[in-house]
Amino acid sequence: MPYISLSHLPKYGLIILGNSGVGKSFLANILLGKEVFQHKFSSSSVTHETESYEVQLGETSFAVFNIPGLIEADQNRIDLNKQEIYKAFEQRPNSIIIYVFGNTNGRIRDEDFIAFNAINKAFPFNEDSLVIAINSLPKKRPENYEGEATVKFQQYLRMKLPNLCFLNQINEDNQSERERLREKLLHVTICCRPEYHVKQQEIKLNADEISELKEGVRKQQEAYERQKAQFQNQIDKAQQKYAQLEKDRQSDIADFEKKINSLNKNLLEANRQHYNEIASHQKEINSLSRKLRDRPNPAPINNHYYPPKPSTSKKKSVSVLFWCFKSDFFNPSSNAFQTLNAFRFPTFIWRIE
Repeated sequence: MPYISLSHLPKYGLIILGNSGVGKSFLANILLGKEVFQHKFSSSSVTHETESYEVQLGETSFAVFNIPGLIEADQNRIDLNKQEIYKAFEQRPNSIIIYVFGNTNGRIRDEDFIAFNAINKAFPFNEDSLVIAINSLPKKRPENYEGEATVKFQQYLRMKLPNLCFLNQINEDNQSERERLREKLLHVTICCRPEYHVKQQEIKLNADEISELKEGVRKQQEAYERQKAQFQNQIDKAQQKYAQLEKDRQSDIADFEKKINSLNKNLLEANRQHYNEIASHQKEINSLSRKLRDRPNPAPINNHYYPPKPSTSKKKSVSVLFWCFKSDFFNPSSNAFQTLNAFRFPTFIWRIE
């Protein structure tokens, strides 16, 4: 695959928001599939500055942001946190937002609603690009918890919230549980599309107003509880919808795993055939090498057994000379002289003379 520089890819953001202690850093690491952001429970693990990590998904560049929580006891700290939130939206205004809510035994914390409303007024969230994640829920909870929480969020935030995600508390050291949590979070995140977020106003939140704002949230919750019977039909429908979505999600995961297993099986079969072919070729090579090594050596060719026939030219020359002396060769009128002259030996004859 050719290398693609991240600087030339379309740039989007995945901005993870929420108050301190709700598990933003942990969920960011779960999404990335590796430990990028510090998240262990300690005073030093609290995020004070915006962190980001660039990833390439296909032909798109995503920056995953881990941002400090908004609400603090100190106003100076709140103001610094506001600047860090601004920084993320300035760097990647075209983003998907994951807003993480914490809970206490399933009950959503008041300060999380307060922080959400403050940021939402400054950067109005588009529901198509917004994931509401309720994190670290107890595995044992009421059967209609998801339906009731859905209606409650819709009433509190006055939004339809199509991408509401319920995340169970897990054993962080259990890799199987981490994978299931990642699948669930990814499944709802990929249903979103990045939207451009423009700041409409400053984030308005003062430390001395938080207590009053919490009181307003509690009154809203009390009003909901009084009217809960009126929402029972909506709660039941929301619970049925959640159950169907969860069933579809499990089916999608099962189909995906089935395809992966099929691909792995085909790959293993191809590797097995390839190995057998290599073994067969190696066996053939070994057999040929053995035959070549064991064949008898041919007898060497010795010229001694085939001596060249001796030349008879010298003998013939001597014979001719002997014949010349015994004949009347030196008589030019003789037949011998005429015969030898016919064979072009005049120089030799005159030298003898």
